[in-house]
Amino acid sequence: MPDFSEWLPPGRAVEGAGRATTLVARRFRRATIVAVVAVLCTAVVLFSLLISGEPVTPMLLFLPFTGPALFDCVRWYRRAEAAQRTGWRPATVTLGPVRRRQTWATVAVKFADGSLIRLRTCDLGFSALALAELPDLPALIGGHGSAFTVLILPKPPWRDRPKLMTASAETFRWTPVPRRRPKP
Repeated sequence: MPDFSEWLPPGRAVEGAGRATTLVARRFRRATIVAVVAVLCTAVVLFSLLISGEPVTPMLLFLPFTGPALFDCVRWYRRAEAAQRTGWRPATVTLGPVRRRQTWATVAVKFADGSLIRLRTCDLGFSALALAELPDLPALIGGHGSAFTVLILPKPPWRDRPKLMTASAETFRWTPVPRRRPKP
């Protein structure tokens, strides 16, 4: 298991980390409820097939949603665990250009200590089109590897709600080395 002790300086709390953890936990709970309902409906359909030989017709509508619901539940569980393990770091993010029907975008992340990482979003919403126009958005980053979570903080009066995005790492976290100028 990787060591994430260097992610946050000891004894330093990040403003908004509690809200970020709450949002990720809320998404995980919502995905769990949907997955449980889908699995129960699938069980009812299978049980009715075994007992009477005829399925409960309204429950058949849930069969196509069972797999994606379970996948979404596992995905949010991984992200909640990764964010809890690493904690949240303040950063600035810049979304790459986003087209209308595009489902992913590149996110350039710059941490407060000067280190950089490039992430690729896993899902985009309608608000990502507007956010792609703004550089250096304040954000909180949690997670690691393929389980990053990006929380773009609200900035009144333009945005009064935070934007939560899932992402995976495209590059390693690295610190740029300043270029030395040749001596004359």
